[in-house]
Amino acid sequence: MGRPLTLVRLGVLLPVRECSETSNIAEVLRVGVEMERLGADSVWVGDSLFARPRFDPLTVLAALAVRTTRVAVGTAVLVAPMWNPLLLARAAATVDTLAEGRLVLGLGPGPSYGPARKEFAALGISSSDRIDRLEEIITVCRALWSSDGPVDVNGSRWQFRNVDLFPKPVRPGGPPIWLGVRGPRGMKLAARLGDGWLPIVRSPQEYGIRRDELAGTRAGRNAAVYLTVAVHDDEIRAEGQLRQWSEHYYRAPWSVVNELEDSCAGTAAKVADRIAAYARQGAGEVILRFAGGDIGAQFGAIVDATHVASEPSDPDM
Repeated sequence: MGRPLTLVRLGVLLPVRECSETSNIAEVLRVGVEMERLGADSVWVGDSLFARPRFDPLTVLAALAVRTTRVAVGTAVLVAPMWNPLLLARAAATVDTLAEGRLVLGLGPGPSYGPARKEFAALGISSSDRIDRLEEIITVCRALWSSDGPVDVNGSRWQFRNVDLFPKPVRPGGPPIWLGVRGPRGMKLAARLGDGWLPIVRSPQEYGIRRDELAGTRAGRNAAVYLTVAVHDDEIRAEGQLRQWSEHYYRAPWSVVNELEDSCAGTAAKVADRIAAYARQGAGEVILRFAGGDIGAQFGAIVDATHVASEPSDPDM
């Protein structure tokens, strides 16, 4: 396999879940700073309350925002239906201010499996209308971010009058919202309201098919993808690392995990080829989640293998 030149941007998902098990927030921040030094275009954090517990995502991004100067900082993805939109609008605007306009707000409805539904139940929120809640939250946040004065909201779930929220985000209208969806209703929402699209898929081919559904939309023009990788010169060792990490992370056997999402284990050149496959299907950014190991060394090897043409970071490109 060759080592293709690509124009795809590279992001890195930080190990917020793994480090939360030992309360090692310093390691998360260290990796984030290292990724900027190594040339990553963006750094990201995931979200889960207790089904897959981790540090609070927006708090981590606030800390990263004042430790970095170039990389975009983003959520991949925040389970927005668990939030009150006024609280989310204020928190996101605060992070965007700290980051001087580098925040990308990846939002999703959250998964539908049992432990995730338990999170909604514990918060006193129905999980059955997650897409509708997500849509209304986006609408309310944008109204609050875009206003030059007090706004009135009369939605299905939230109603208020004469509210003006501060701070305003650095970007006019608020940070770009990338939607982490792939089902029919979610894709329709992304086409209407998304500034970008950030799914988990099973293959580059599936990615291309689903991205075609967003043809001509802003979300389709700013399409990214989330990919789990393990890099080692010994492919058998890399595959073993990926399987062991995945089974621990998901608390499920590899045969189940492998059906849920795409992943790639092997040499840096092999991973580079998978990244290039997504680029050929229209991905403008690939967000890498490393299955354990030395994240910096693995990322550096991928960059060397892909010869990525890294441009100045612009999370809304």
